[in-house]
Amino acid sequence: MSDTHTLVGNPFASNVELDQISGNDTGVGVNNGLTSPISIWNDATSSYQTFNLGEGSELSAWQGFFIERNSASTTSLTFPVLSKTDSTADAAIFSKRVAEQFRSIDLQLSNNDYNDHSTKLYFSTISDELKDGYDGSKLSSINASPTIAFLQNFGDGEELLTQDARAFELDTEQNYELVLNDAGVSGEYALSWETMKNIPSHWEIILTDLVTNESINMQSENSYTFDVIAKQKRPNRTVLELP
Repeated sequence: MSDTHTLVGNPFASNVELDQISGNDTGVGVNNGLTSPISIWNDATSSYQTFNLGEGSELSAWQGFFIERNSASTTSLTFPVLSKTDSTADAAIFSKRVAEQFRSIDLQLSNNDYNDHSTKLYFSTISDELKDGYDGSKLSSINASPTIAFLQNFGDGEELLTQDARAFELDTEQNYELVLNDAGVSGEYALSWETMKNIPSHWEIILTDLVTNESINMQSENSYTFDVIAKQKRPNRTVLELP
């Protein structure tokens, strides 16, 4: 099990503002030593959902979640009493103050009974092609279902990301590589991106299937269907694995 992720929970019997949570390594990563996004397991969809620091999200009372530290010096997490709020908590509320400070494309993978709703393309004012506090590692699924992740190498070997963050304003062509963990499940898969936040209409975003060489424009389409022949055995569902 990786020691970069920690399972924590809202310690208050009230909702809290996610943006008020901080680590203890000043000036590193996001919110003093943290990596965004956080991951919350959703039993209804049998998938993690991810929510970013800095977007005005709120957590419900006692809500548990996984958070990743950005540096080894981050050893504690603070929930200020002032973070408590009476607002509705669904971890998806965005304030007008930060509405234009990020862009995102939510990717959803589905195959009959399985879903992965945790993967995002993300663009922020502090990000670039190097590793930063918004490049979040991928967690293995609790129910051993298929997942997708970004494959990246920042110089220390390949790693899987649930979120690959780039600059808010782009001046060069960007390339991303998505990989599928089929978890032993063959069949027809669908990759969809119904939610795009603050993405300029003039951006040309092309998805290319490296197996079939088929390409589609993600600005004009909202899903892509493809067939998979599983390359591995179905894993046991008895262990929670972290990258």
